[in-house]
Amino acid sequence: EIDAHEPNQITRLVLCSGKVFYDLLEARRDEALNHVAIVRIEQLYPFPDEAFQNELARYPNIPEIVLCQEAPENQGAWHQIKHRFMALLGNDRTLSYAGRPMSAAPAVGQFNRHLEQQKKVVDDALNGTHLRIMPHWMTLILNLTIIWGLIWITLKNLVSSVANKIFLLLQSAMGFITLISASY
Repeated sequence: EIDAHEPNQITRLVLCSGKVFYDLLEARRDEALNHVAIVRIEQLYPFPDEAFQNELARYPNIPEIVLCQEAPENQGAWHQIKHRFMALLGNDRTLSYAGRPMSAAPAVGQFNRHLEQQKKVVDDALNGTHLRIMPHWMTLILNLTIIWGLIWITLKNLVSSVANKIFLLLQSAMGFITLISASY
């Protein structure tokens, strides 16, 4: 956040990266939205856990955190990073998505349409008009899915390793049996 503000008056924290920060900043200033803080997160990996927690601690009254991205939902950081935010938010805050809908193309292809969409993205982030809220139960399911995937991969590798060892043992035994039977 680069503008002076009173952290206790902030009720919405908008997280972003890239040039959308300047669009958000300009719109917030134009609309005099003094209850909104905008935080740029440019390093997504490795995730700056401690710095993010310190930034959250500055704003004790934020029930809602919004991740705003310019890219379509399926092409930006949202799906890759939302679990990091959810793990650090706690149960008293919600995480929402403000951005373009999923798309096969990274851009709409028409400048006027781009400006229209960009205005909507900024409005959604600052005013909460069409946010996609990620409830806590969905986060739990997401985390359980990740854990189950890790368990499955570990078991698959373990079984595969054991099966390979058994196969090599049987192959050696068959070679030994062939050697013995050839000598008779």
